[in-house]
Amino acid sequence: MPAPAVFTGPSGYRDAHEGLRARRDALLAERRGQAAAVPASLKDLYARRAARYAAGFMGLAGALALVVAILAQMHGLTGILLAAQLLMLPAYWVGYAEGKARARLLVDGFARPTEDVCADIVRLGSITPAADLAARADRLERRSVAAPLMALAFLTPLTLHYLFALLFLDHDTQHFDQWITLSAAVVGHSHGVLALAAWLYARKLRQDQSATLPTGGMAALGWTFLSSLVTALFWPPLLIAAGLVAVTGFAFIPLSFSWIRYRVGRERTLLTQ
Repeated sequence: MPAPAVFTGPSGYRDAHEGLRARRDALLAERRGQAAAVPASLKDLYARRAARYAAGFMGLAGALALVVAILAQMHGLTGILLAAQLLMLPAYWVGYAEGKARARLLVDGFARPTEDVCADIVRLGSITPAADLAARADRLERRSVAAPLMALAFLTPLTLHYLFALLFLDHDTQHFDQWITLSAAVVGHSHGVLALAAWLYARKLRQDQSATLPTGGMAALGWTFLSSLVTALFWPPLLIAAGLVAVTGFAFIPLSFSWIRYRVGRERTLLTQ
């Protein structure tokens, strides 16, 4: 026959609760000490990934504005293009400052107690402040790669054309507005192919956790060039446009993909330390 249950009274429940609170307080003290020791380089990594995403988001928003302006047959296309490209820089620094502030808040707030003692014990006992911030930075990787590369895919070719016209040709903005419209009609789809290649490369990087990261610049350049040949099937003289796509793409696609590959490699090394 089972022994009868013994009721210990309110003091038993109070003792158990006080034991949990003591355990929580010990974990809080330990995690506060660890939070103070989180390296500045890890906070900087989080901020830089947030900054790249902010810059890319700004560039993509500008590219969307340019597409709308082209479809609406608006004037000032050159101004929209240059503004979209230039605003990526202040967007990066704003994103960096916001990311740095958020990283500090995440680290400082990690060891703050909540009303749920048991949940605090589980959270504080399962991960350190540094590991928590590293995990958050890791989740930012894909978007911090895809967004800037996609923005460059839409904006940089025409920006390079404008700089060439500014240095060597008639740089009247009305004439260049016409060039933007013509480029959109003839090889606009190639910008989309390059943006898709950038998105796929970001996904490939995310899936590949090996020490040697995959390259993607030359493949992206190849697919972009092949897509520009499609229009030449309908009118062979447009092979000139395909050649221009190849030259323009070679000027920035391999470099931009190699740069982002280098940055991700450095960041992953830091995250594994």
